[in-house]
Amino acid sequence: MVGSYQHKKEARAIAYLAMAIDDLEAAESFITGKAKYNKALFNCQQCCEKAMKSCLALTGAILADEHKIVQHFKGSIILKTKDKLKQELNKILPQIESTEWYYIPTRYPVTKDGEVYLRDYTEKEALEVYSSSEKFLSLCFEFIEKASSLKLPREKEELIKYLKENYKEAIKER
Repeated sequence: MVGSYQHKKEARAIAYLAMAIDDLEAAESFITGKAKYNKALFNCQQCCEKAMKSCLALTGAILADEHKIVQHFKGSIILKTKDKLKQELNKILPQIESTEWYYIPTRYPVTKDGEVYLRDYTEKEALEVYSSSEKFLSLCFEFIEKASSLKLPREKEELIKYLKENYKEAIKER
């Protein structure tokens, strides 16, 4: 399998998962640091986006420049998922879809359409979005493990080590 197209798709999926874990860890640090809830919410959105991209990458799809991808996820991943995992993903997707909204207003006060967003984000809001993001990331891990027959570590450092050890030919370093 080394060097095969499937092997490269797995490497992409694992790389996205590692970065999704990183985003979730950053969100947690912003929540515990208090008053930076906008940054926590942005990082939760990034976690969910990268978790979706990890699943899509395993199918061969690469959506590098897109940030609202729930519809792609529904049209591709949900259709390939069965049983309890499909039910759990369908149950959490409305929350994940609402998380996509945080991509712009948590970082910029003015959208590309000229809309102005100035609002206070609360700890409660950040904790709720964090919780759904954490659950969604876990479900994406489950999808990838079932689709690839891999057993992946859940810690970022261990996942990166696994990636480097098992997918050397698919990794570019600068």
